[in-house]
Amino acid sequence: MLSREKVNAQMAVTEAKIRKLEDELVTERRTLGHLRLLFIFGKLPTELMVEIFMLAISSTPAWPRVLKHILSLSQVCALWREIVVGSPKIWAQSVVEVCLDYKQRSVSSKDYLETIFHRSAPHSISVSFICGNKDAPTVHPKINTDAIARAISNSAPRWKSLTVGGNYPGWATVDAPLLNLQTLKITAGSLPPTLPSCPNLRRLTIADTGVNGSSTVDLTPIPLANLTHIDLESFDLASLLSILRQCEKVVTASLATKLYTWSQVDVNMLYDGPVTVLSSLTHLKLKFSRGEPQWKLIGPFFAPLALPSLRTLRLSFNRSAGIPWPVEAFTTFQMRAPQLSDLCLSGTWITAAQLIGVLRLAPALTSLSLICCPECVKDAFFLALTEGPTSARQLVPQLTFLYLRDVRSEFGNDKLDAAIRSRGWSEECQALNRNRLQQVRILDCFSKTRITVLEAKLTDLIWQGFKLVFV
Repeated sequence: MLSREKVNAQMAVTEAKIRKLEDELVTERRTLGHLRLLFIFGKLPTELMVEIFMLAISSTPAWPRVLKHILSLSQVCALWREIVVGSPKIWAQSVVEVCLDYKQRSVSSKDYLETIFHRSAPHSISVSFICGNKDAPTVHPKINTDAIARAISNSAPRWKSLTVGGNYPGWATVDAPLLNLQTLKITAGSLPPTLPSCPNLRRLTIADTGVNGSSTVDLTPIPLANLTHIDLESFDLASLLSILRQCEKVVTASLATKLYTWSQVDVNMLYDGPVTVLSSLTHLKLKFSRGEPQWKLIGPFFAPLALPSLRTLRLSFNRSAGIPWPVEAFTTFQMRAPQLSDLCLSGTWITAAQLIGVLRLAPALTSLSLICCPECVKDAFFLALTEGPTSARQLVPQLTFLYLRDVRSEFGNDKLDAAIRSRGWSEECQALNRNRLQQVRILDCFSKTRITVLEAKLTDLIWQGFKLVFV
């Protein structure tokens, strides 16, 4: 007969085995539940599984990682591999990078690219040619760039977006018409001498091209009249204006001039032809590069333009001292752009009186940004904004946002406070249902002491919802 101690010991061992078996049972039941989930997932319609796969890989925009995720999905089981390999929509989801620079990233092989383009057919695809350093591309000596270009040229009619970065050596061999291309971006390198035909192009970007800002590219194959978005850099102003006037359907335009001297500028070229009406243009950004006498150019640029639908205008100068504001030319332009609601001036020496004149011709203005404009933000500016509620014509009555950055703070806190309160916050204005100036953002203008004082003066408005932001 066993002693009590031995019986207790055997019971403890048996109970431990039972607990272990119970834990294994719980684990097996969980595993069975996962298997049932996989079984149900595997029975979903193929179209739904493709959409689920696309959601799984859409969080990684970089093509190498997207490709890795696609291949990982194809290795889960035979069913998933069949779906992934046989679903062109998955392979066409991200930008296909054609990389020839072995110092930058993994090089694209001919077979690798042919596989991707074959599996993505017949869907439209986005392609990016990458060649590293824009001045001295480090192409591997064993890479046959012409062979790679020919290998993928059959897919050219399916390209919906094309980016050419660097002096891509195989560009000239891609001569097939790009019938489906809607977006073309050429950046970081010299422009190709010719462009392929792309009759359905809608977005054109040419940026950071050439050491000296060369812009001798032939845009004849580009249907300028069909473009809706243009972003051009390193062009002379006459060329920019000529291109813009041909873009009859353009909605947004971002233009930046190249570096050049005054001897290279023919102002008379900018005045040629009648006034051009661009009825669809709503956003225009114009940036003048350093080293040029831009004050002589802004007037000639705007003189032949009528933009009846323009909402946003951003003008950026290089802040050279003594540049006069082209009052007459810009006034004429404003009369042809009555819907302007967002104005940003940067690096200009416009005076307070001239700025007030601009604002009087912009009754629809809701947003005003002044950056590095040292001569306009003065007491006179805020006094003009403080026109009383009974004034016959209040200055920019729709203004809701004011942004001041790096401007001389040659104005008193009381003037700013009065201007803010008069913009819909006083009892008289509220009775007349005037629009409120909802937010003022100030950057690099005030000392900490002045910020504290101004915040204290406007505490009551801040409690009512006014936003005063110091960055």
